[in-house]
Amino acid sequence: MAEGNPDKVARLMGANWLKRKAMKAAKWGIGRIFVRLRQHGDKFHITCTTPLGKSTVRFVVGKGKQRATATDGGHYVLEPRWEGPAVVSTLQRAGKIVTSRRSMRRGQMVIETNIQGASASDV
Repeated sequence: MAEGNPDKVARLMGANWLKRKAMKAAKWGIGRIFVRLRQHGDKFHITCTTPLGKSTVRFVVGKGKQRATATDGGHYVLEPRWEGPAVVSTLQRAGKIVTSRRSMRRGQMVIETNIQGASASDV
């Protein structure tokens, strides 16, 4: 389920009109985004498969800035930290700063994305 304003978030992240229209037609990836998350203490290994491709990221919460690659092949820097039971990451890519929050809600992972005051959540 997509909540919030995914079109505005995608626009602010740099997705052009055509890509956003395709994302909307695909219902923002609902039922088509698969995440496998493994955790050992502060160490995370996340594999994400989307219509745009597949990526794997490994990071350590509290270790500071770390480099990673997105499903579209673009590179970014993330700085993950704990906020209670949630992992909150500040991501920097192509001059844009995005905050991502991963937490659990009723047994399902929720990923909240915020950029310049716009937010969207994926369950």
